[in-house]
Amino acid sequence: MHVADIRRFTQASNFEQGIHALQLNKPVQRISTNIHRHEVPYYLARPCHVTTLIIRDVHERLAHAGRNHVLAQRPEKYWVIHGNAAVRHVLYRCVVSRKLRSPTSE
Repeated sequence: MHVADIRRFTQASNFEQGIHALQLNKPVQRISTNIHRHEVPYYLARPCHVTTLIIRDVHERLAHAGRNHVLAQRPEKYWVIHGNAAVRHVLYRCVVSRKLRSPTSE
């Protein structure tokens, strides 16, 4: 399976109501972002496994950095809806990060 197929499947499974409404020319809820108009990112839903894998990859490449660093370094071609909560969820489940943040015993 290619990356384009994974993206297409992820968007179709998570945003099926919006895609169906677009096909019927019905109004769809708009998302307000700071992205330039000419850039069209791939929108990813928060409870999606692909989203978790992308966030985990960025988190591990940044040597288990915090939430703000992960959000800032996320690939520009992806836009995670409720990204703050998604990154927080991945960081909470990361065992290495929890060990690094734990208080040292005396």
